[in-house]
Amino acid sequence: EILYHVRKGQNIPLDNFHVSHMANFSAPYDVRGTSIIVSIYKDLMLYDKLRECKFAQADNLVNPVTLVKVGGTGEGEYHPTDNDLQKWRDIIESSTYDKDFKIITHAGVTIERVGANSGILDTANDFNFVMDNILYGLMTPKAVITQEGAPFSNASVGLEILKQRYENFRNM
Repeated sequence: EILYHVRKGQNIPLDNFHVSHMANFSAPYDVRGTSIIVSIYKDLMLYDKLRECKFAQADNLVNPVTLVKVGGTGEGEYHPTDNDLQKWRDIIESSTYDKDFKIITHAGVTIERVGANSGILDTANDFNFVMDNILYGLMTPKAVITQEGAPFSNASVGLEILKQRYENFRNM
């Protein structure tokens, strides 16, 4: 009977005695229920933003900006010409992959790496907060997903209680 309806492109008839549906309606006139995922959209978006934050920090750690200052602004200090700046650029670029490269020069040259070394944000507590919100929104015990907190046997007991509540609701 199922194959007949599938081949015809029709809805498969279901017996109300064996199949039930608990719809999470946002409004009483809704045709379909609202997915449980809707309640955690903002937490999922925040989780993604925190992930992007970690990617940006990792990029800055791996690829810091090299800031080269040539010359000074005061009177009597070294003031490079465009030709001097090009020569310094060539020197710095030629030293890129030489781990033992040294530059010996005057006080008018400063080279520093600007990266995220001092500005790393600790987002561990934020991740924990968002994960807890997601698990609460999905009505899932933490031990089932992360294996933290209560032992799995207690978590499965929690799932059994949810199942019994659903059965009781269905039999009303």
